[in-house]
Amino acid sequence: MNLRLRGASVESAGLLLLVIAAMWNAQIVSRWDREFGFWEELESQEVYLAILENQRDISLLTQEGRSEVQVAIADRIHDRVSRSTRRLMKETESRQAEGRDGQMAWMSKLHHVLIVLSAFLLAIGKWMTIKAPKQEKVAEA
Repeated sequence: MNLRLRGASVESAGLLLLVIAAMWNAQIVSRWDREFGFWEELESQEVYLAILENQRDISLLTQEGRSEVQVAIADRIHDRVSRSTRRLMKETESRQAEGRDGQMAWMSKLHHVLIVLSAFLLAIGKWMTIKAPKQEKVAEA
């Protein structure tokens, strides 16, 4: 088999592997969005609820005695933070128990391996294609 033809086939294999890596990356990104889109939505809802509660607390502050309301506001904020923290910790523990974090890391590592392998194949294929005419001329002489 001709060296130039071998180089072209190795180069096309590298390109194919690069396309597979790009599709794999799209899958990783979509899965990442599904996993963490929930967290962003939850955070935005919590921020909205916190704004509503703070508006209510401010109206209470102007209507009632200042020190009692400040204590009540501090207690509410502490309760909200501790509830949110506990809920987020439970969610994180359940995700880790399901192995999603490990799976995402594995998928990401495999994606990097695919990219490195495709770059290697592209370089070898290009080198073989460039080297082929020189070796053919030497073989003719």
